[in-house]
Amino acid sequence: MSKLKKEKSYVVREATPEDIASITEYWTKLSFDDAFRLGIDFDKIPKANEITSFINQQLPLPPNDINTYILIWEVDGIAIGHCNITPIVVGEYANIHSHIWDRKNIAKGMGEKLMRISLPIFFEKYKLEKIYGVFYALNPAPERLCIKLGFSFVDEFPTIPGEWSFYQNVKKYVLDGNDFKT
Repeated sequence: MSKLKKEKSYVVREATPEDIASITEYWTKLSFDDAFRLGIDFDKIPKANEITSFINQQLPLPPNDINTYILIWEVDGIAIGHCNITPIVVGEYANIHSHIWDRKNIAKGMGEKLMRISLPIFFEKYKLEKIYGVFYALNPAPERLCIKLGFSFVDEFPTIPGEWSFYQNVKKYVLDGNDFKT
């Protein structure tokens, strides 16, 4: 009798109010070292109730009013992370971010597979021409992912890239909607 190989099931879906606790827990339980690796100033991470309130405000908004659009990543029916775009300029561009919540799921190829499902959703829902990846230059993981997905290098420069970030060099990559292939 031969062994059958079972393929993992990958699902990407819109975030719902039921997902808010998992997203909030990811941010509020992040270690100092993990926050630093992401370019996040640990002391700037908002309190759980602030994160929850922000996401609750964003979820019901229509596409033209939303600032952050969140997709949940599932593997074999279990939510393992999220991917979002923010800010969003409908019809033009957005910046993409992705986070796998449990370290045991990192570096297993899941992020690439789930990102390949997520990107067309973002491009289509918001009629985007471009999606940018802007990340801490000393974090090699997003750069590897951008390259695998066909993003092109744009620039490296110093900035404070977000409200939760410290001053750092960031790398900026771009994916043109016309060039994207799933």
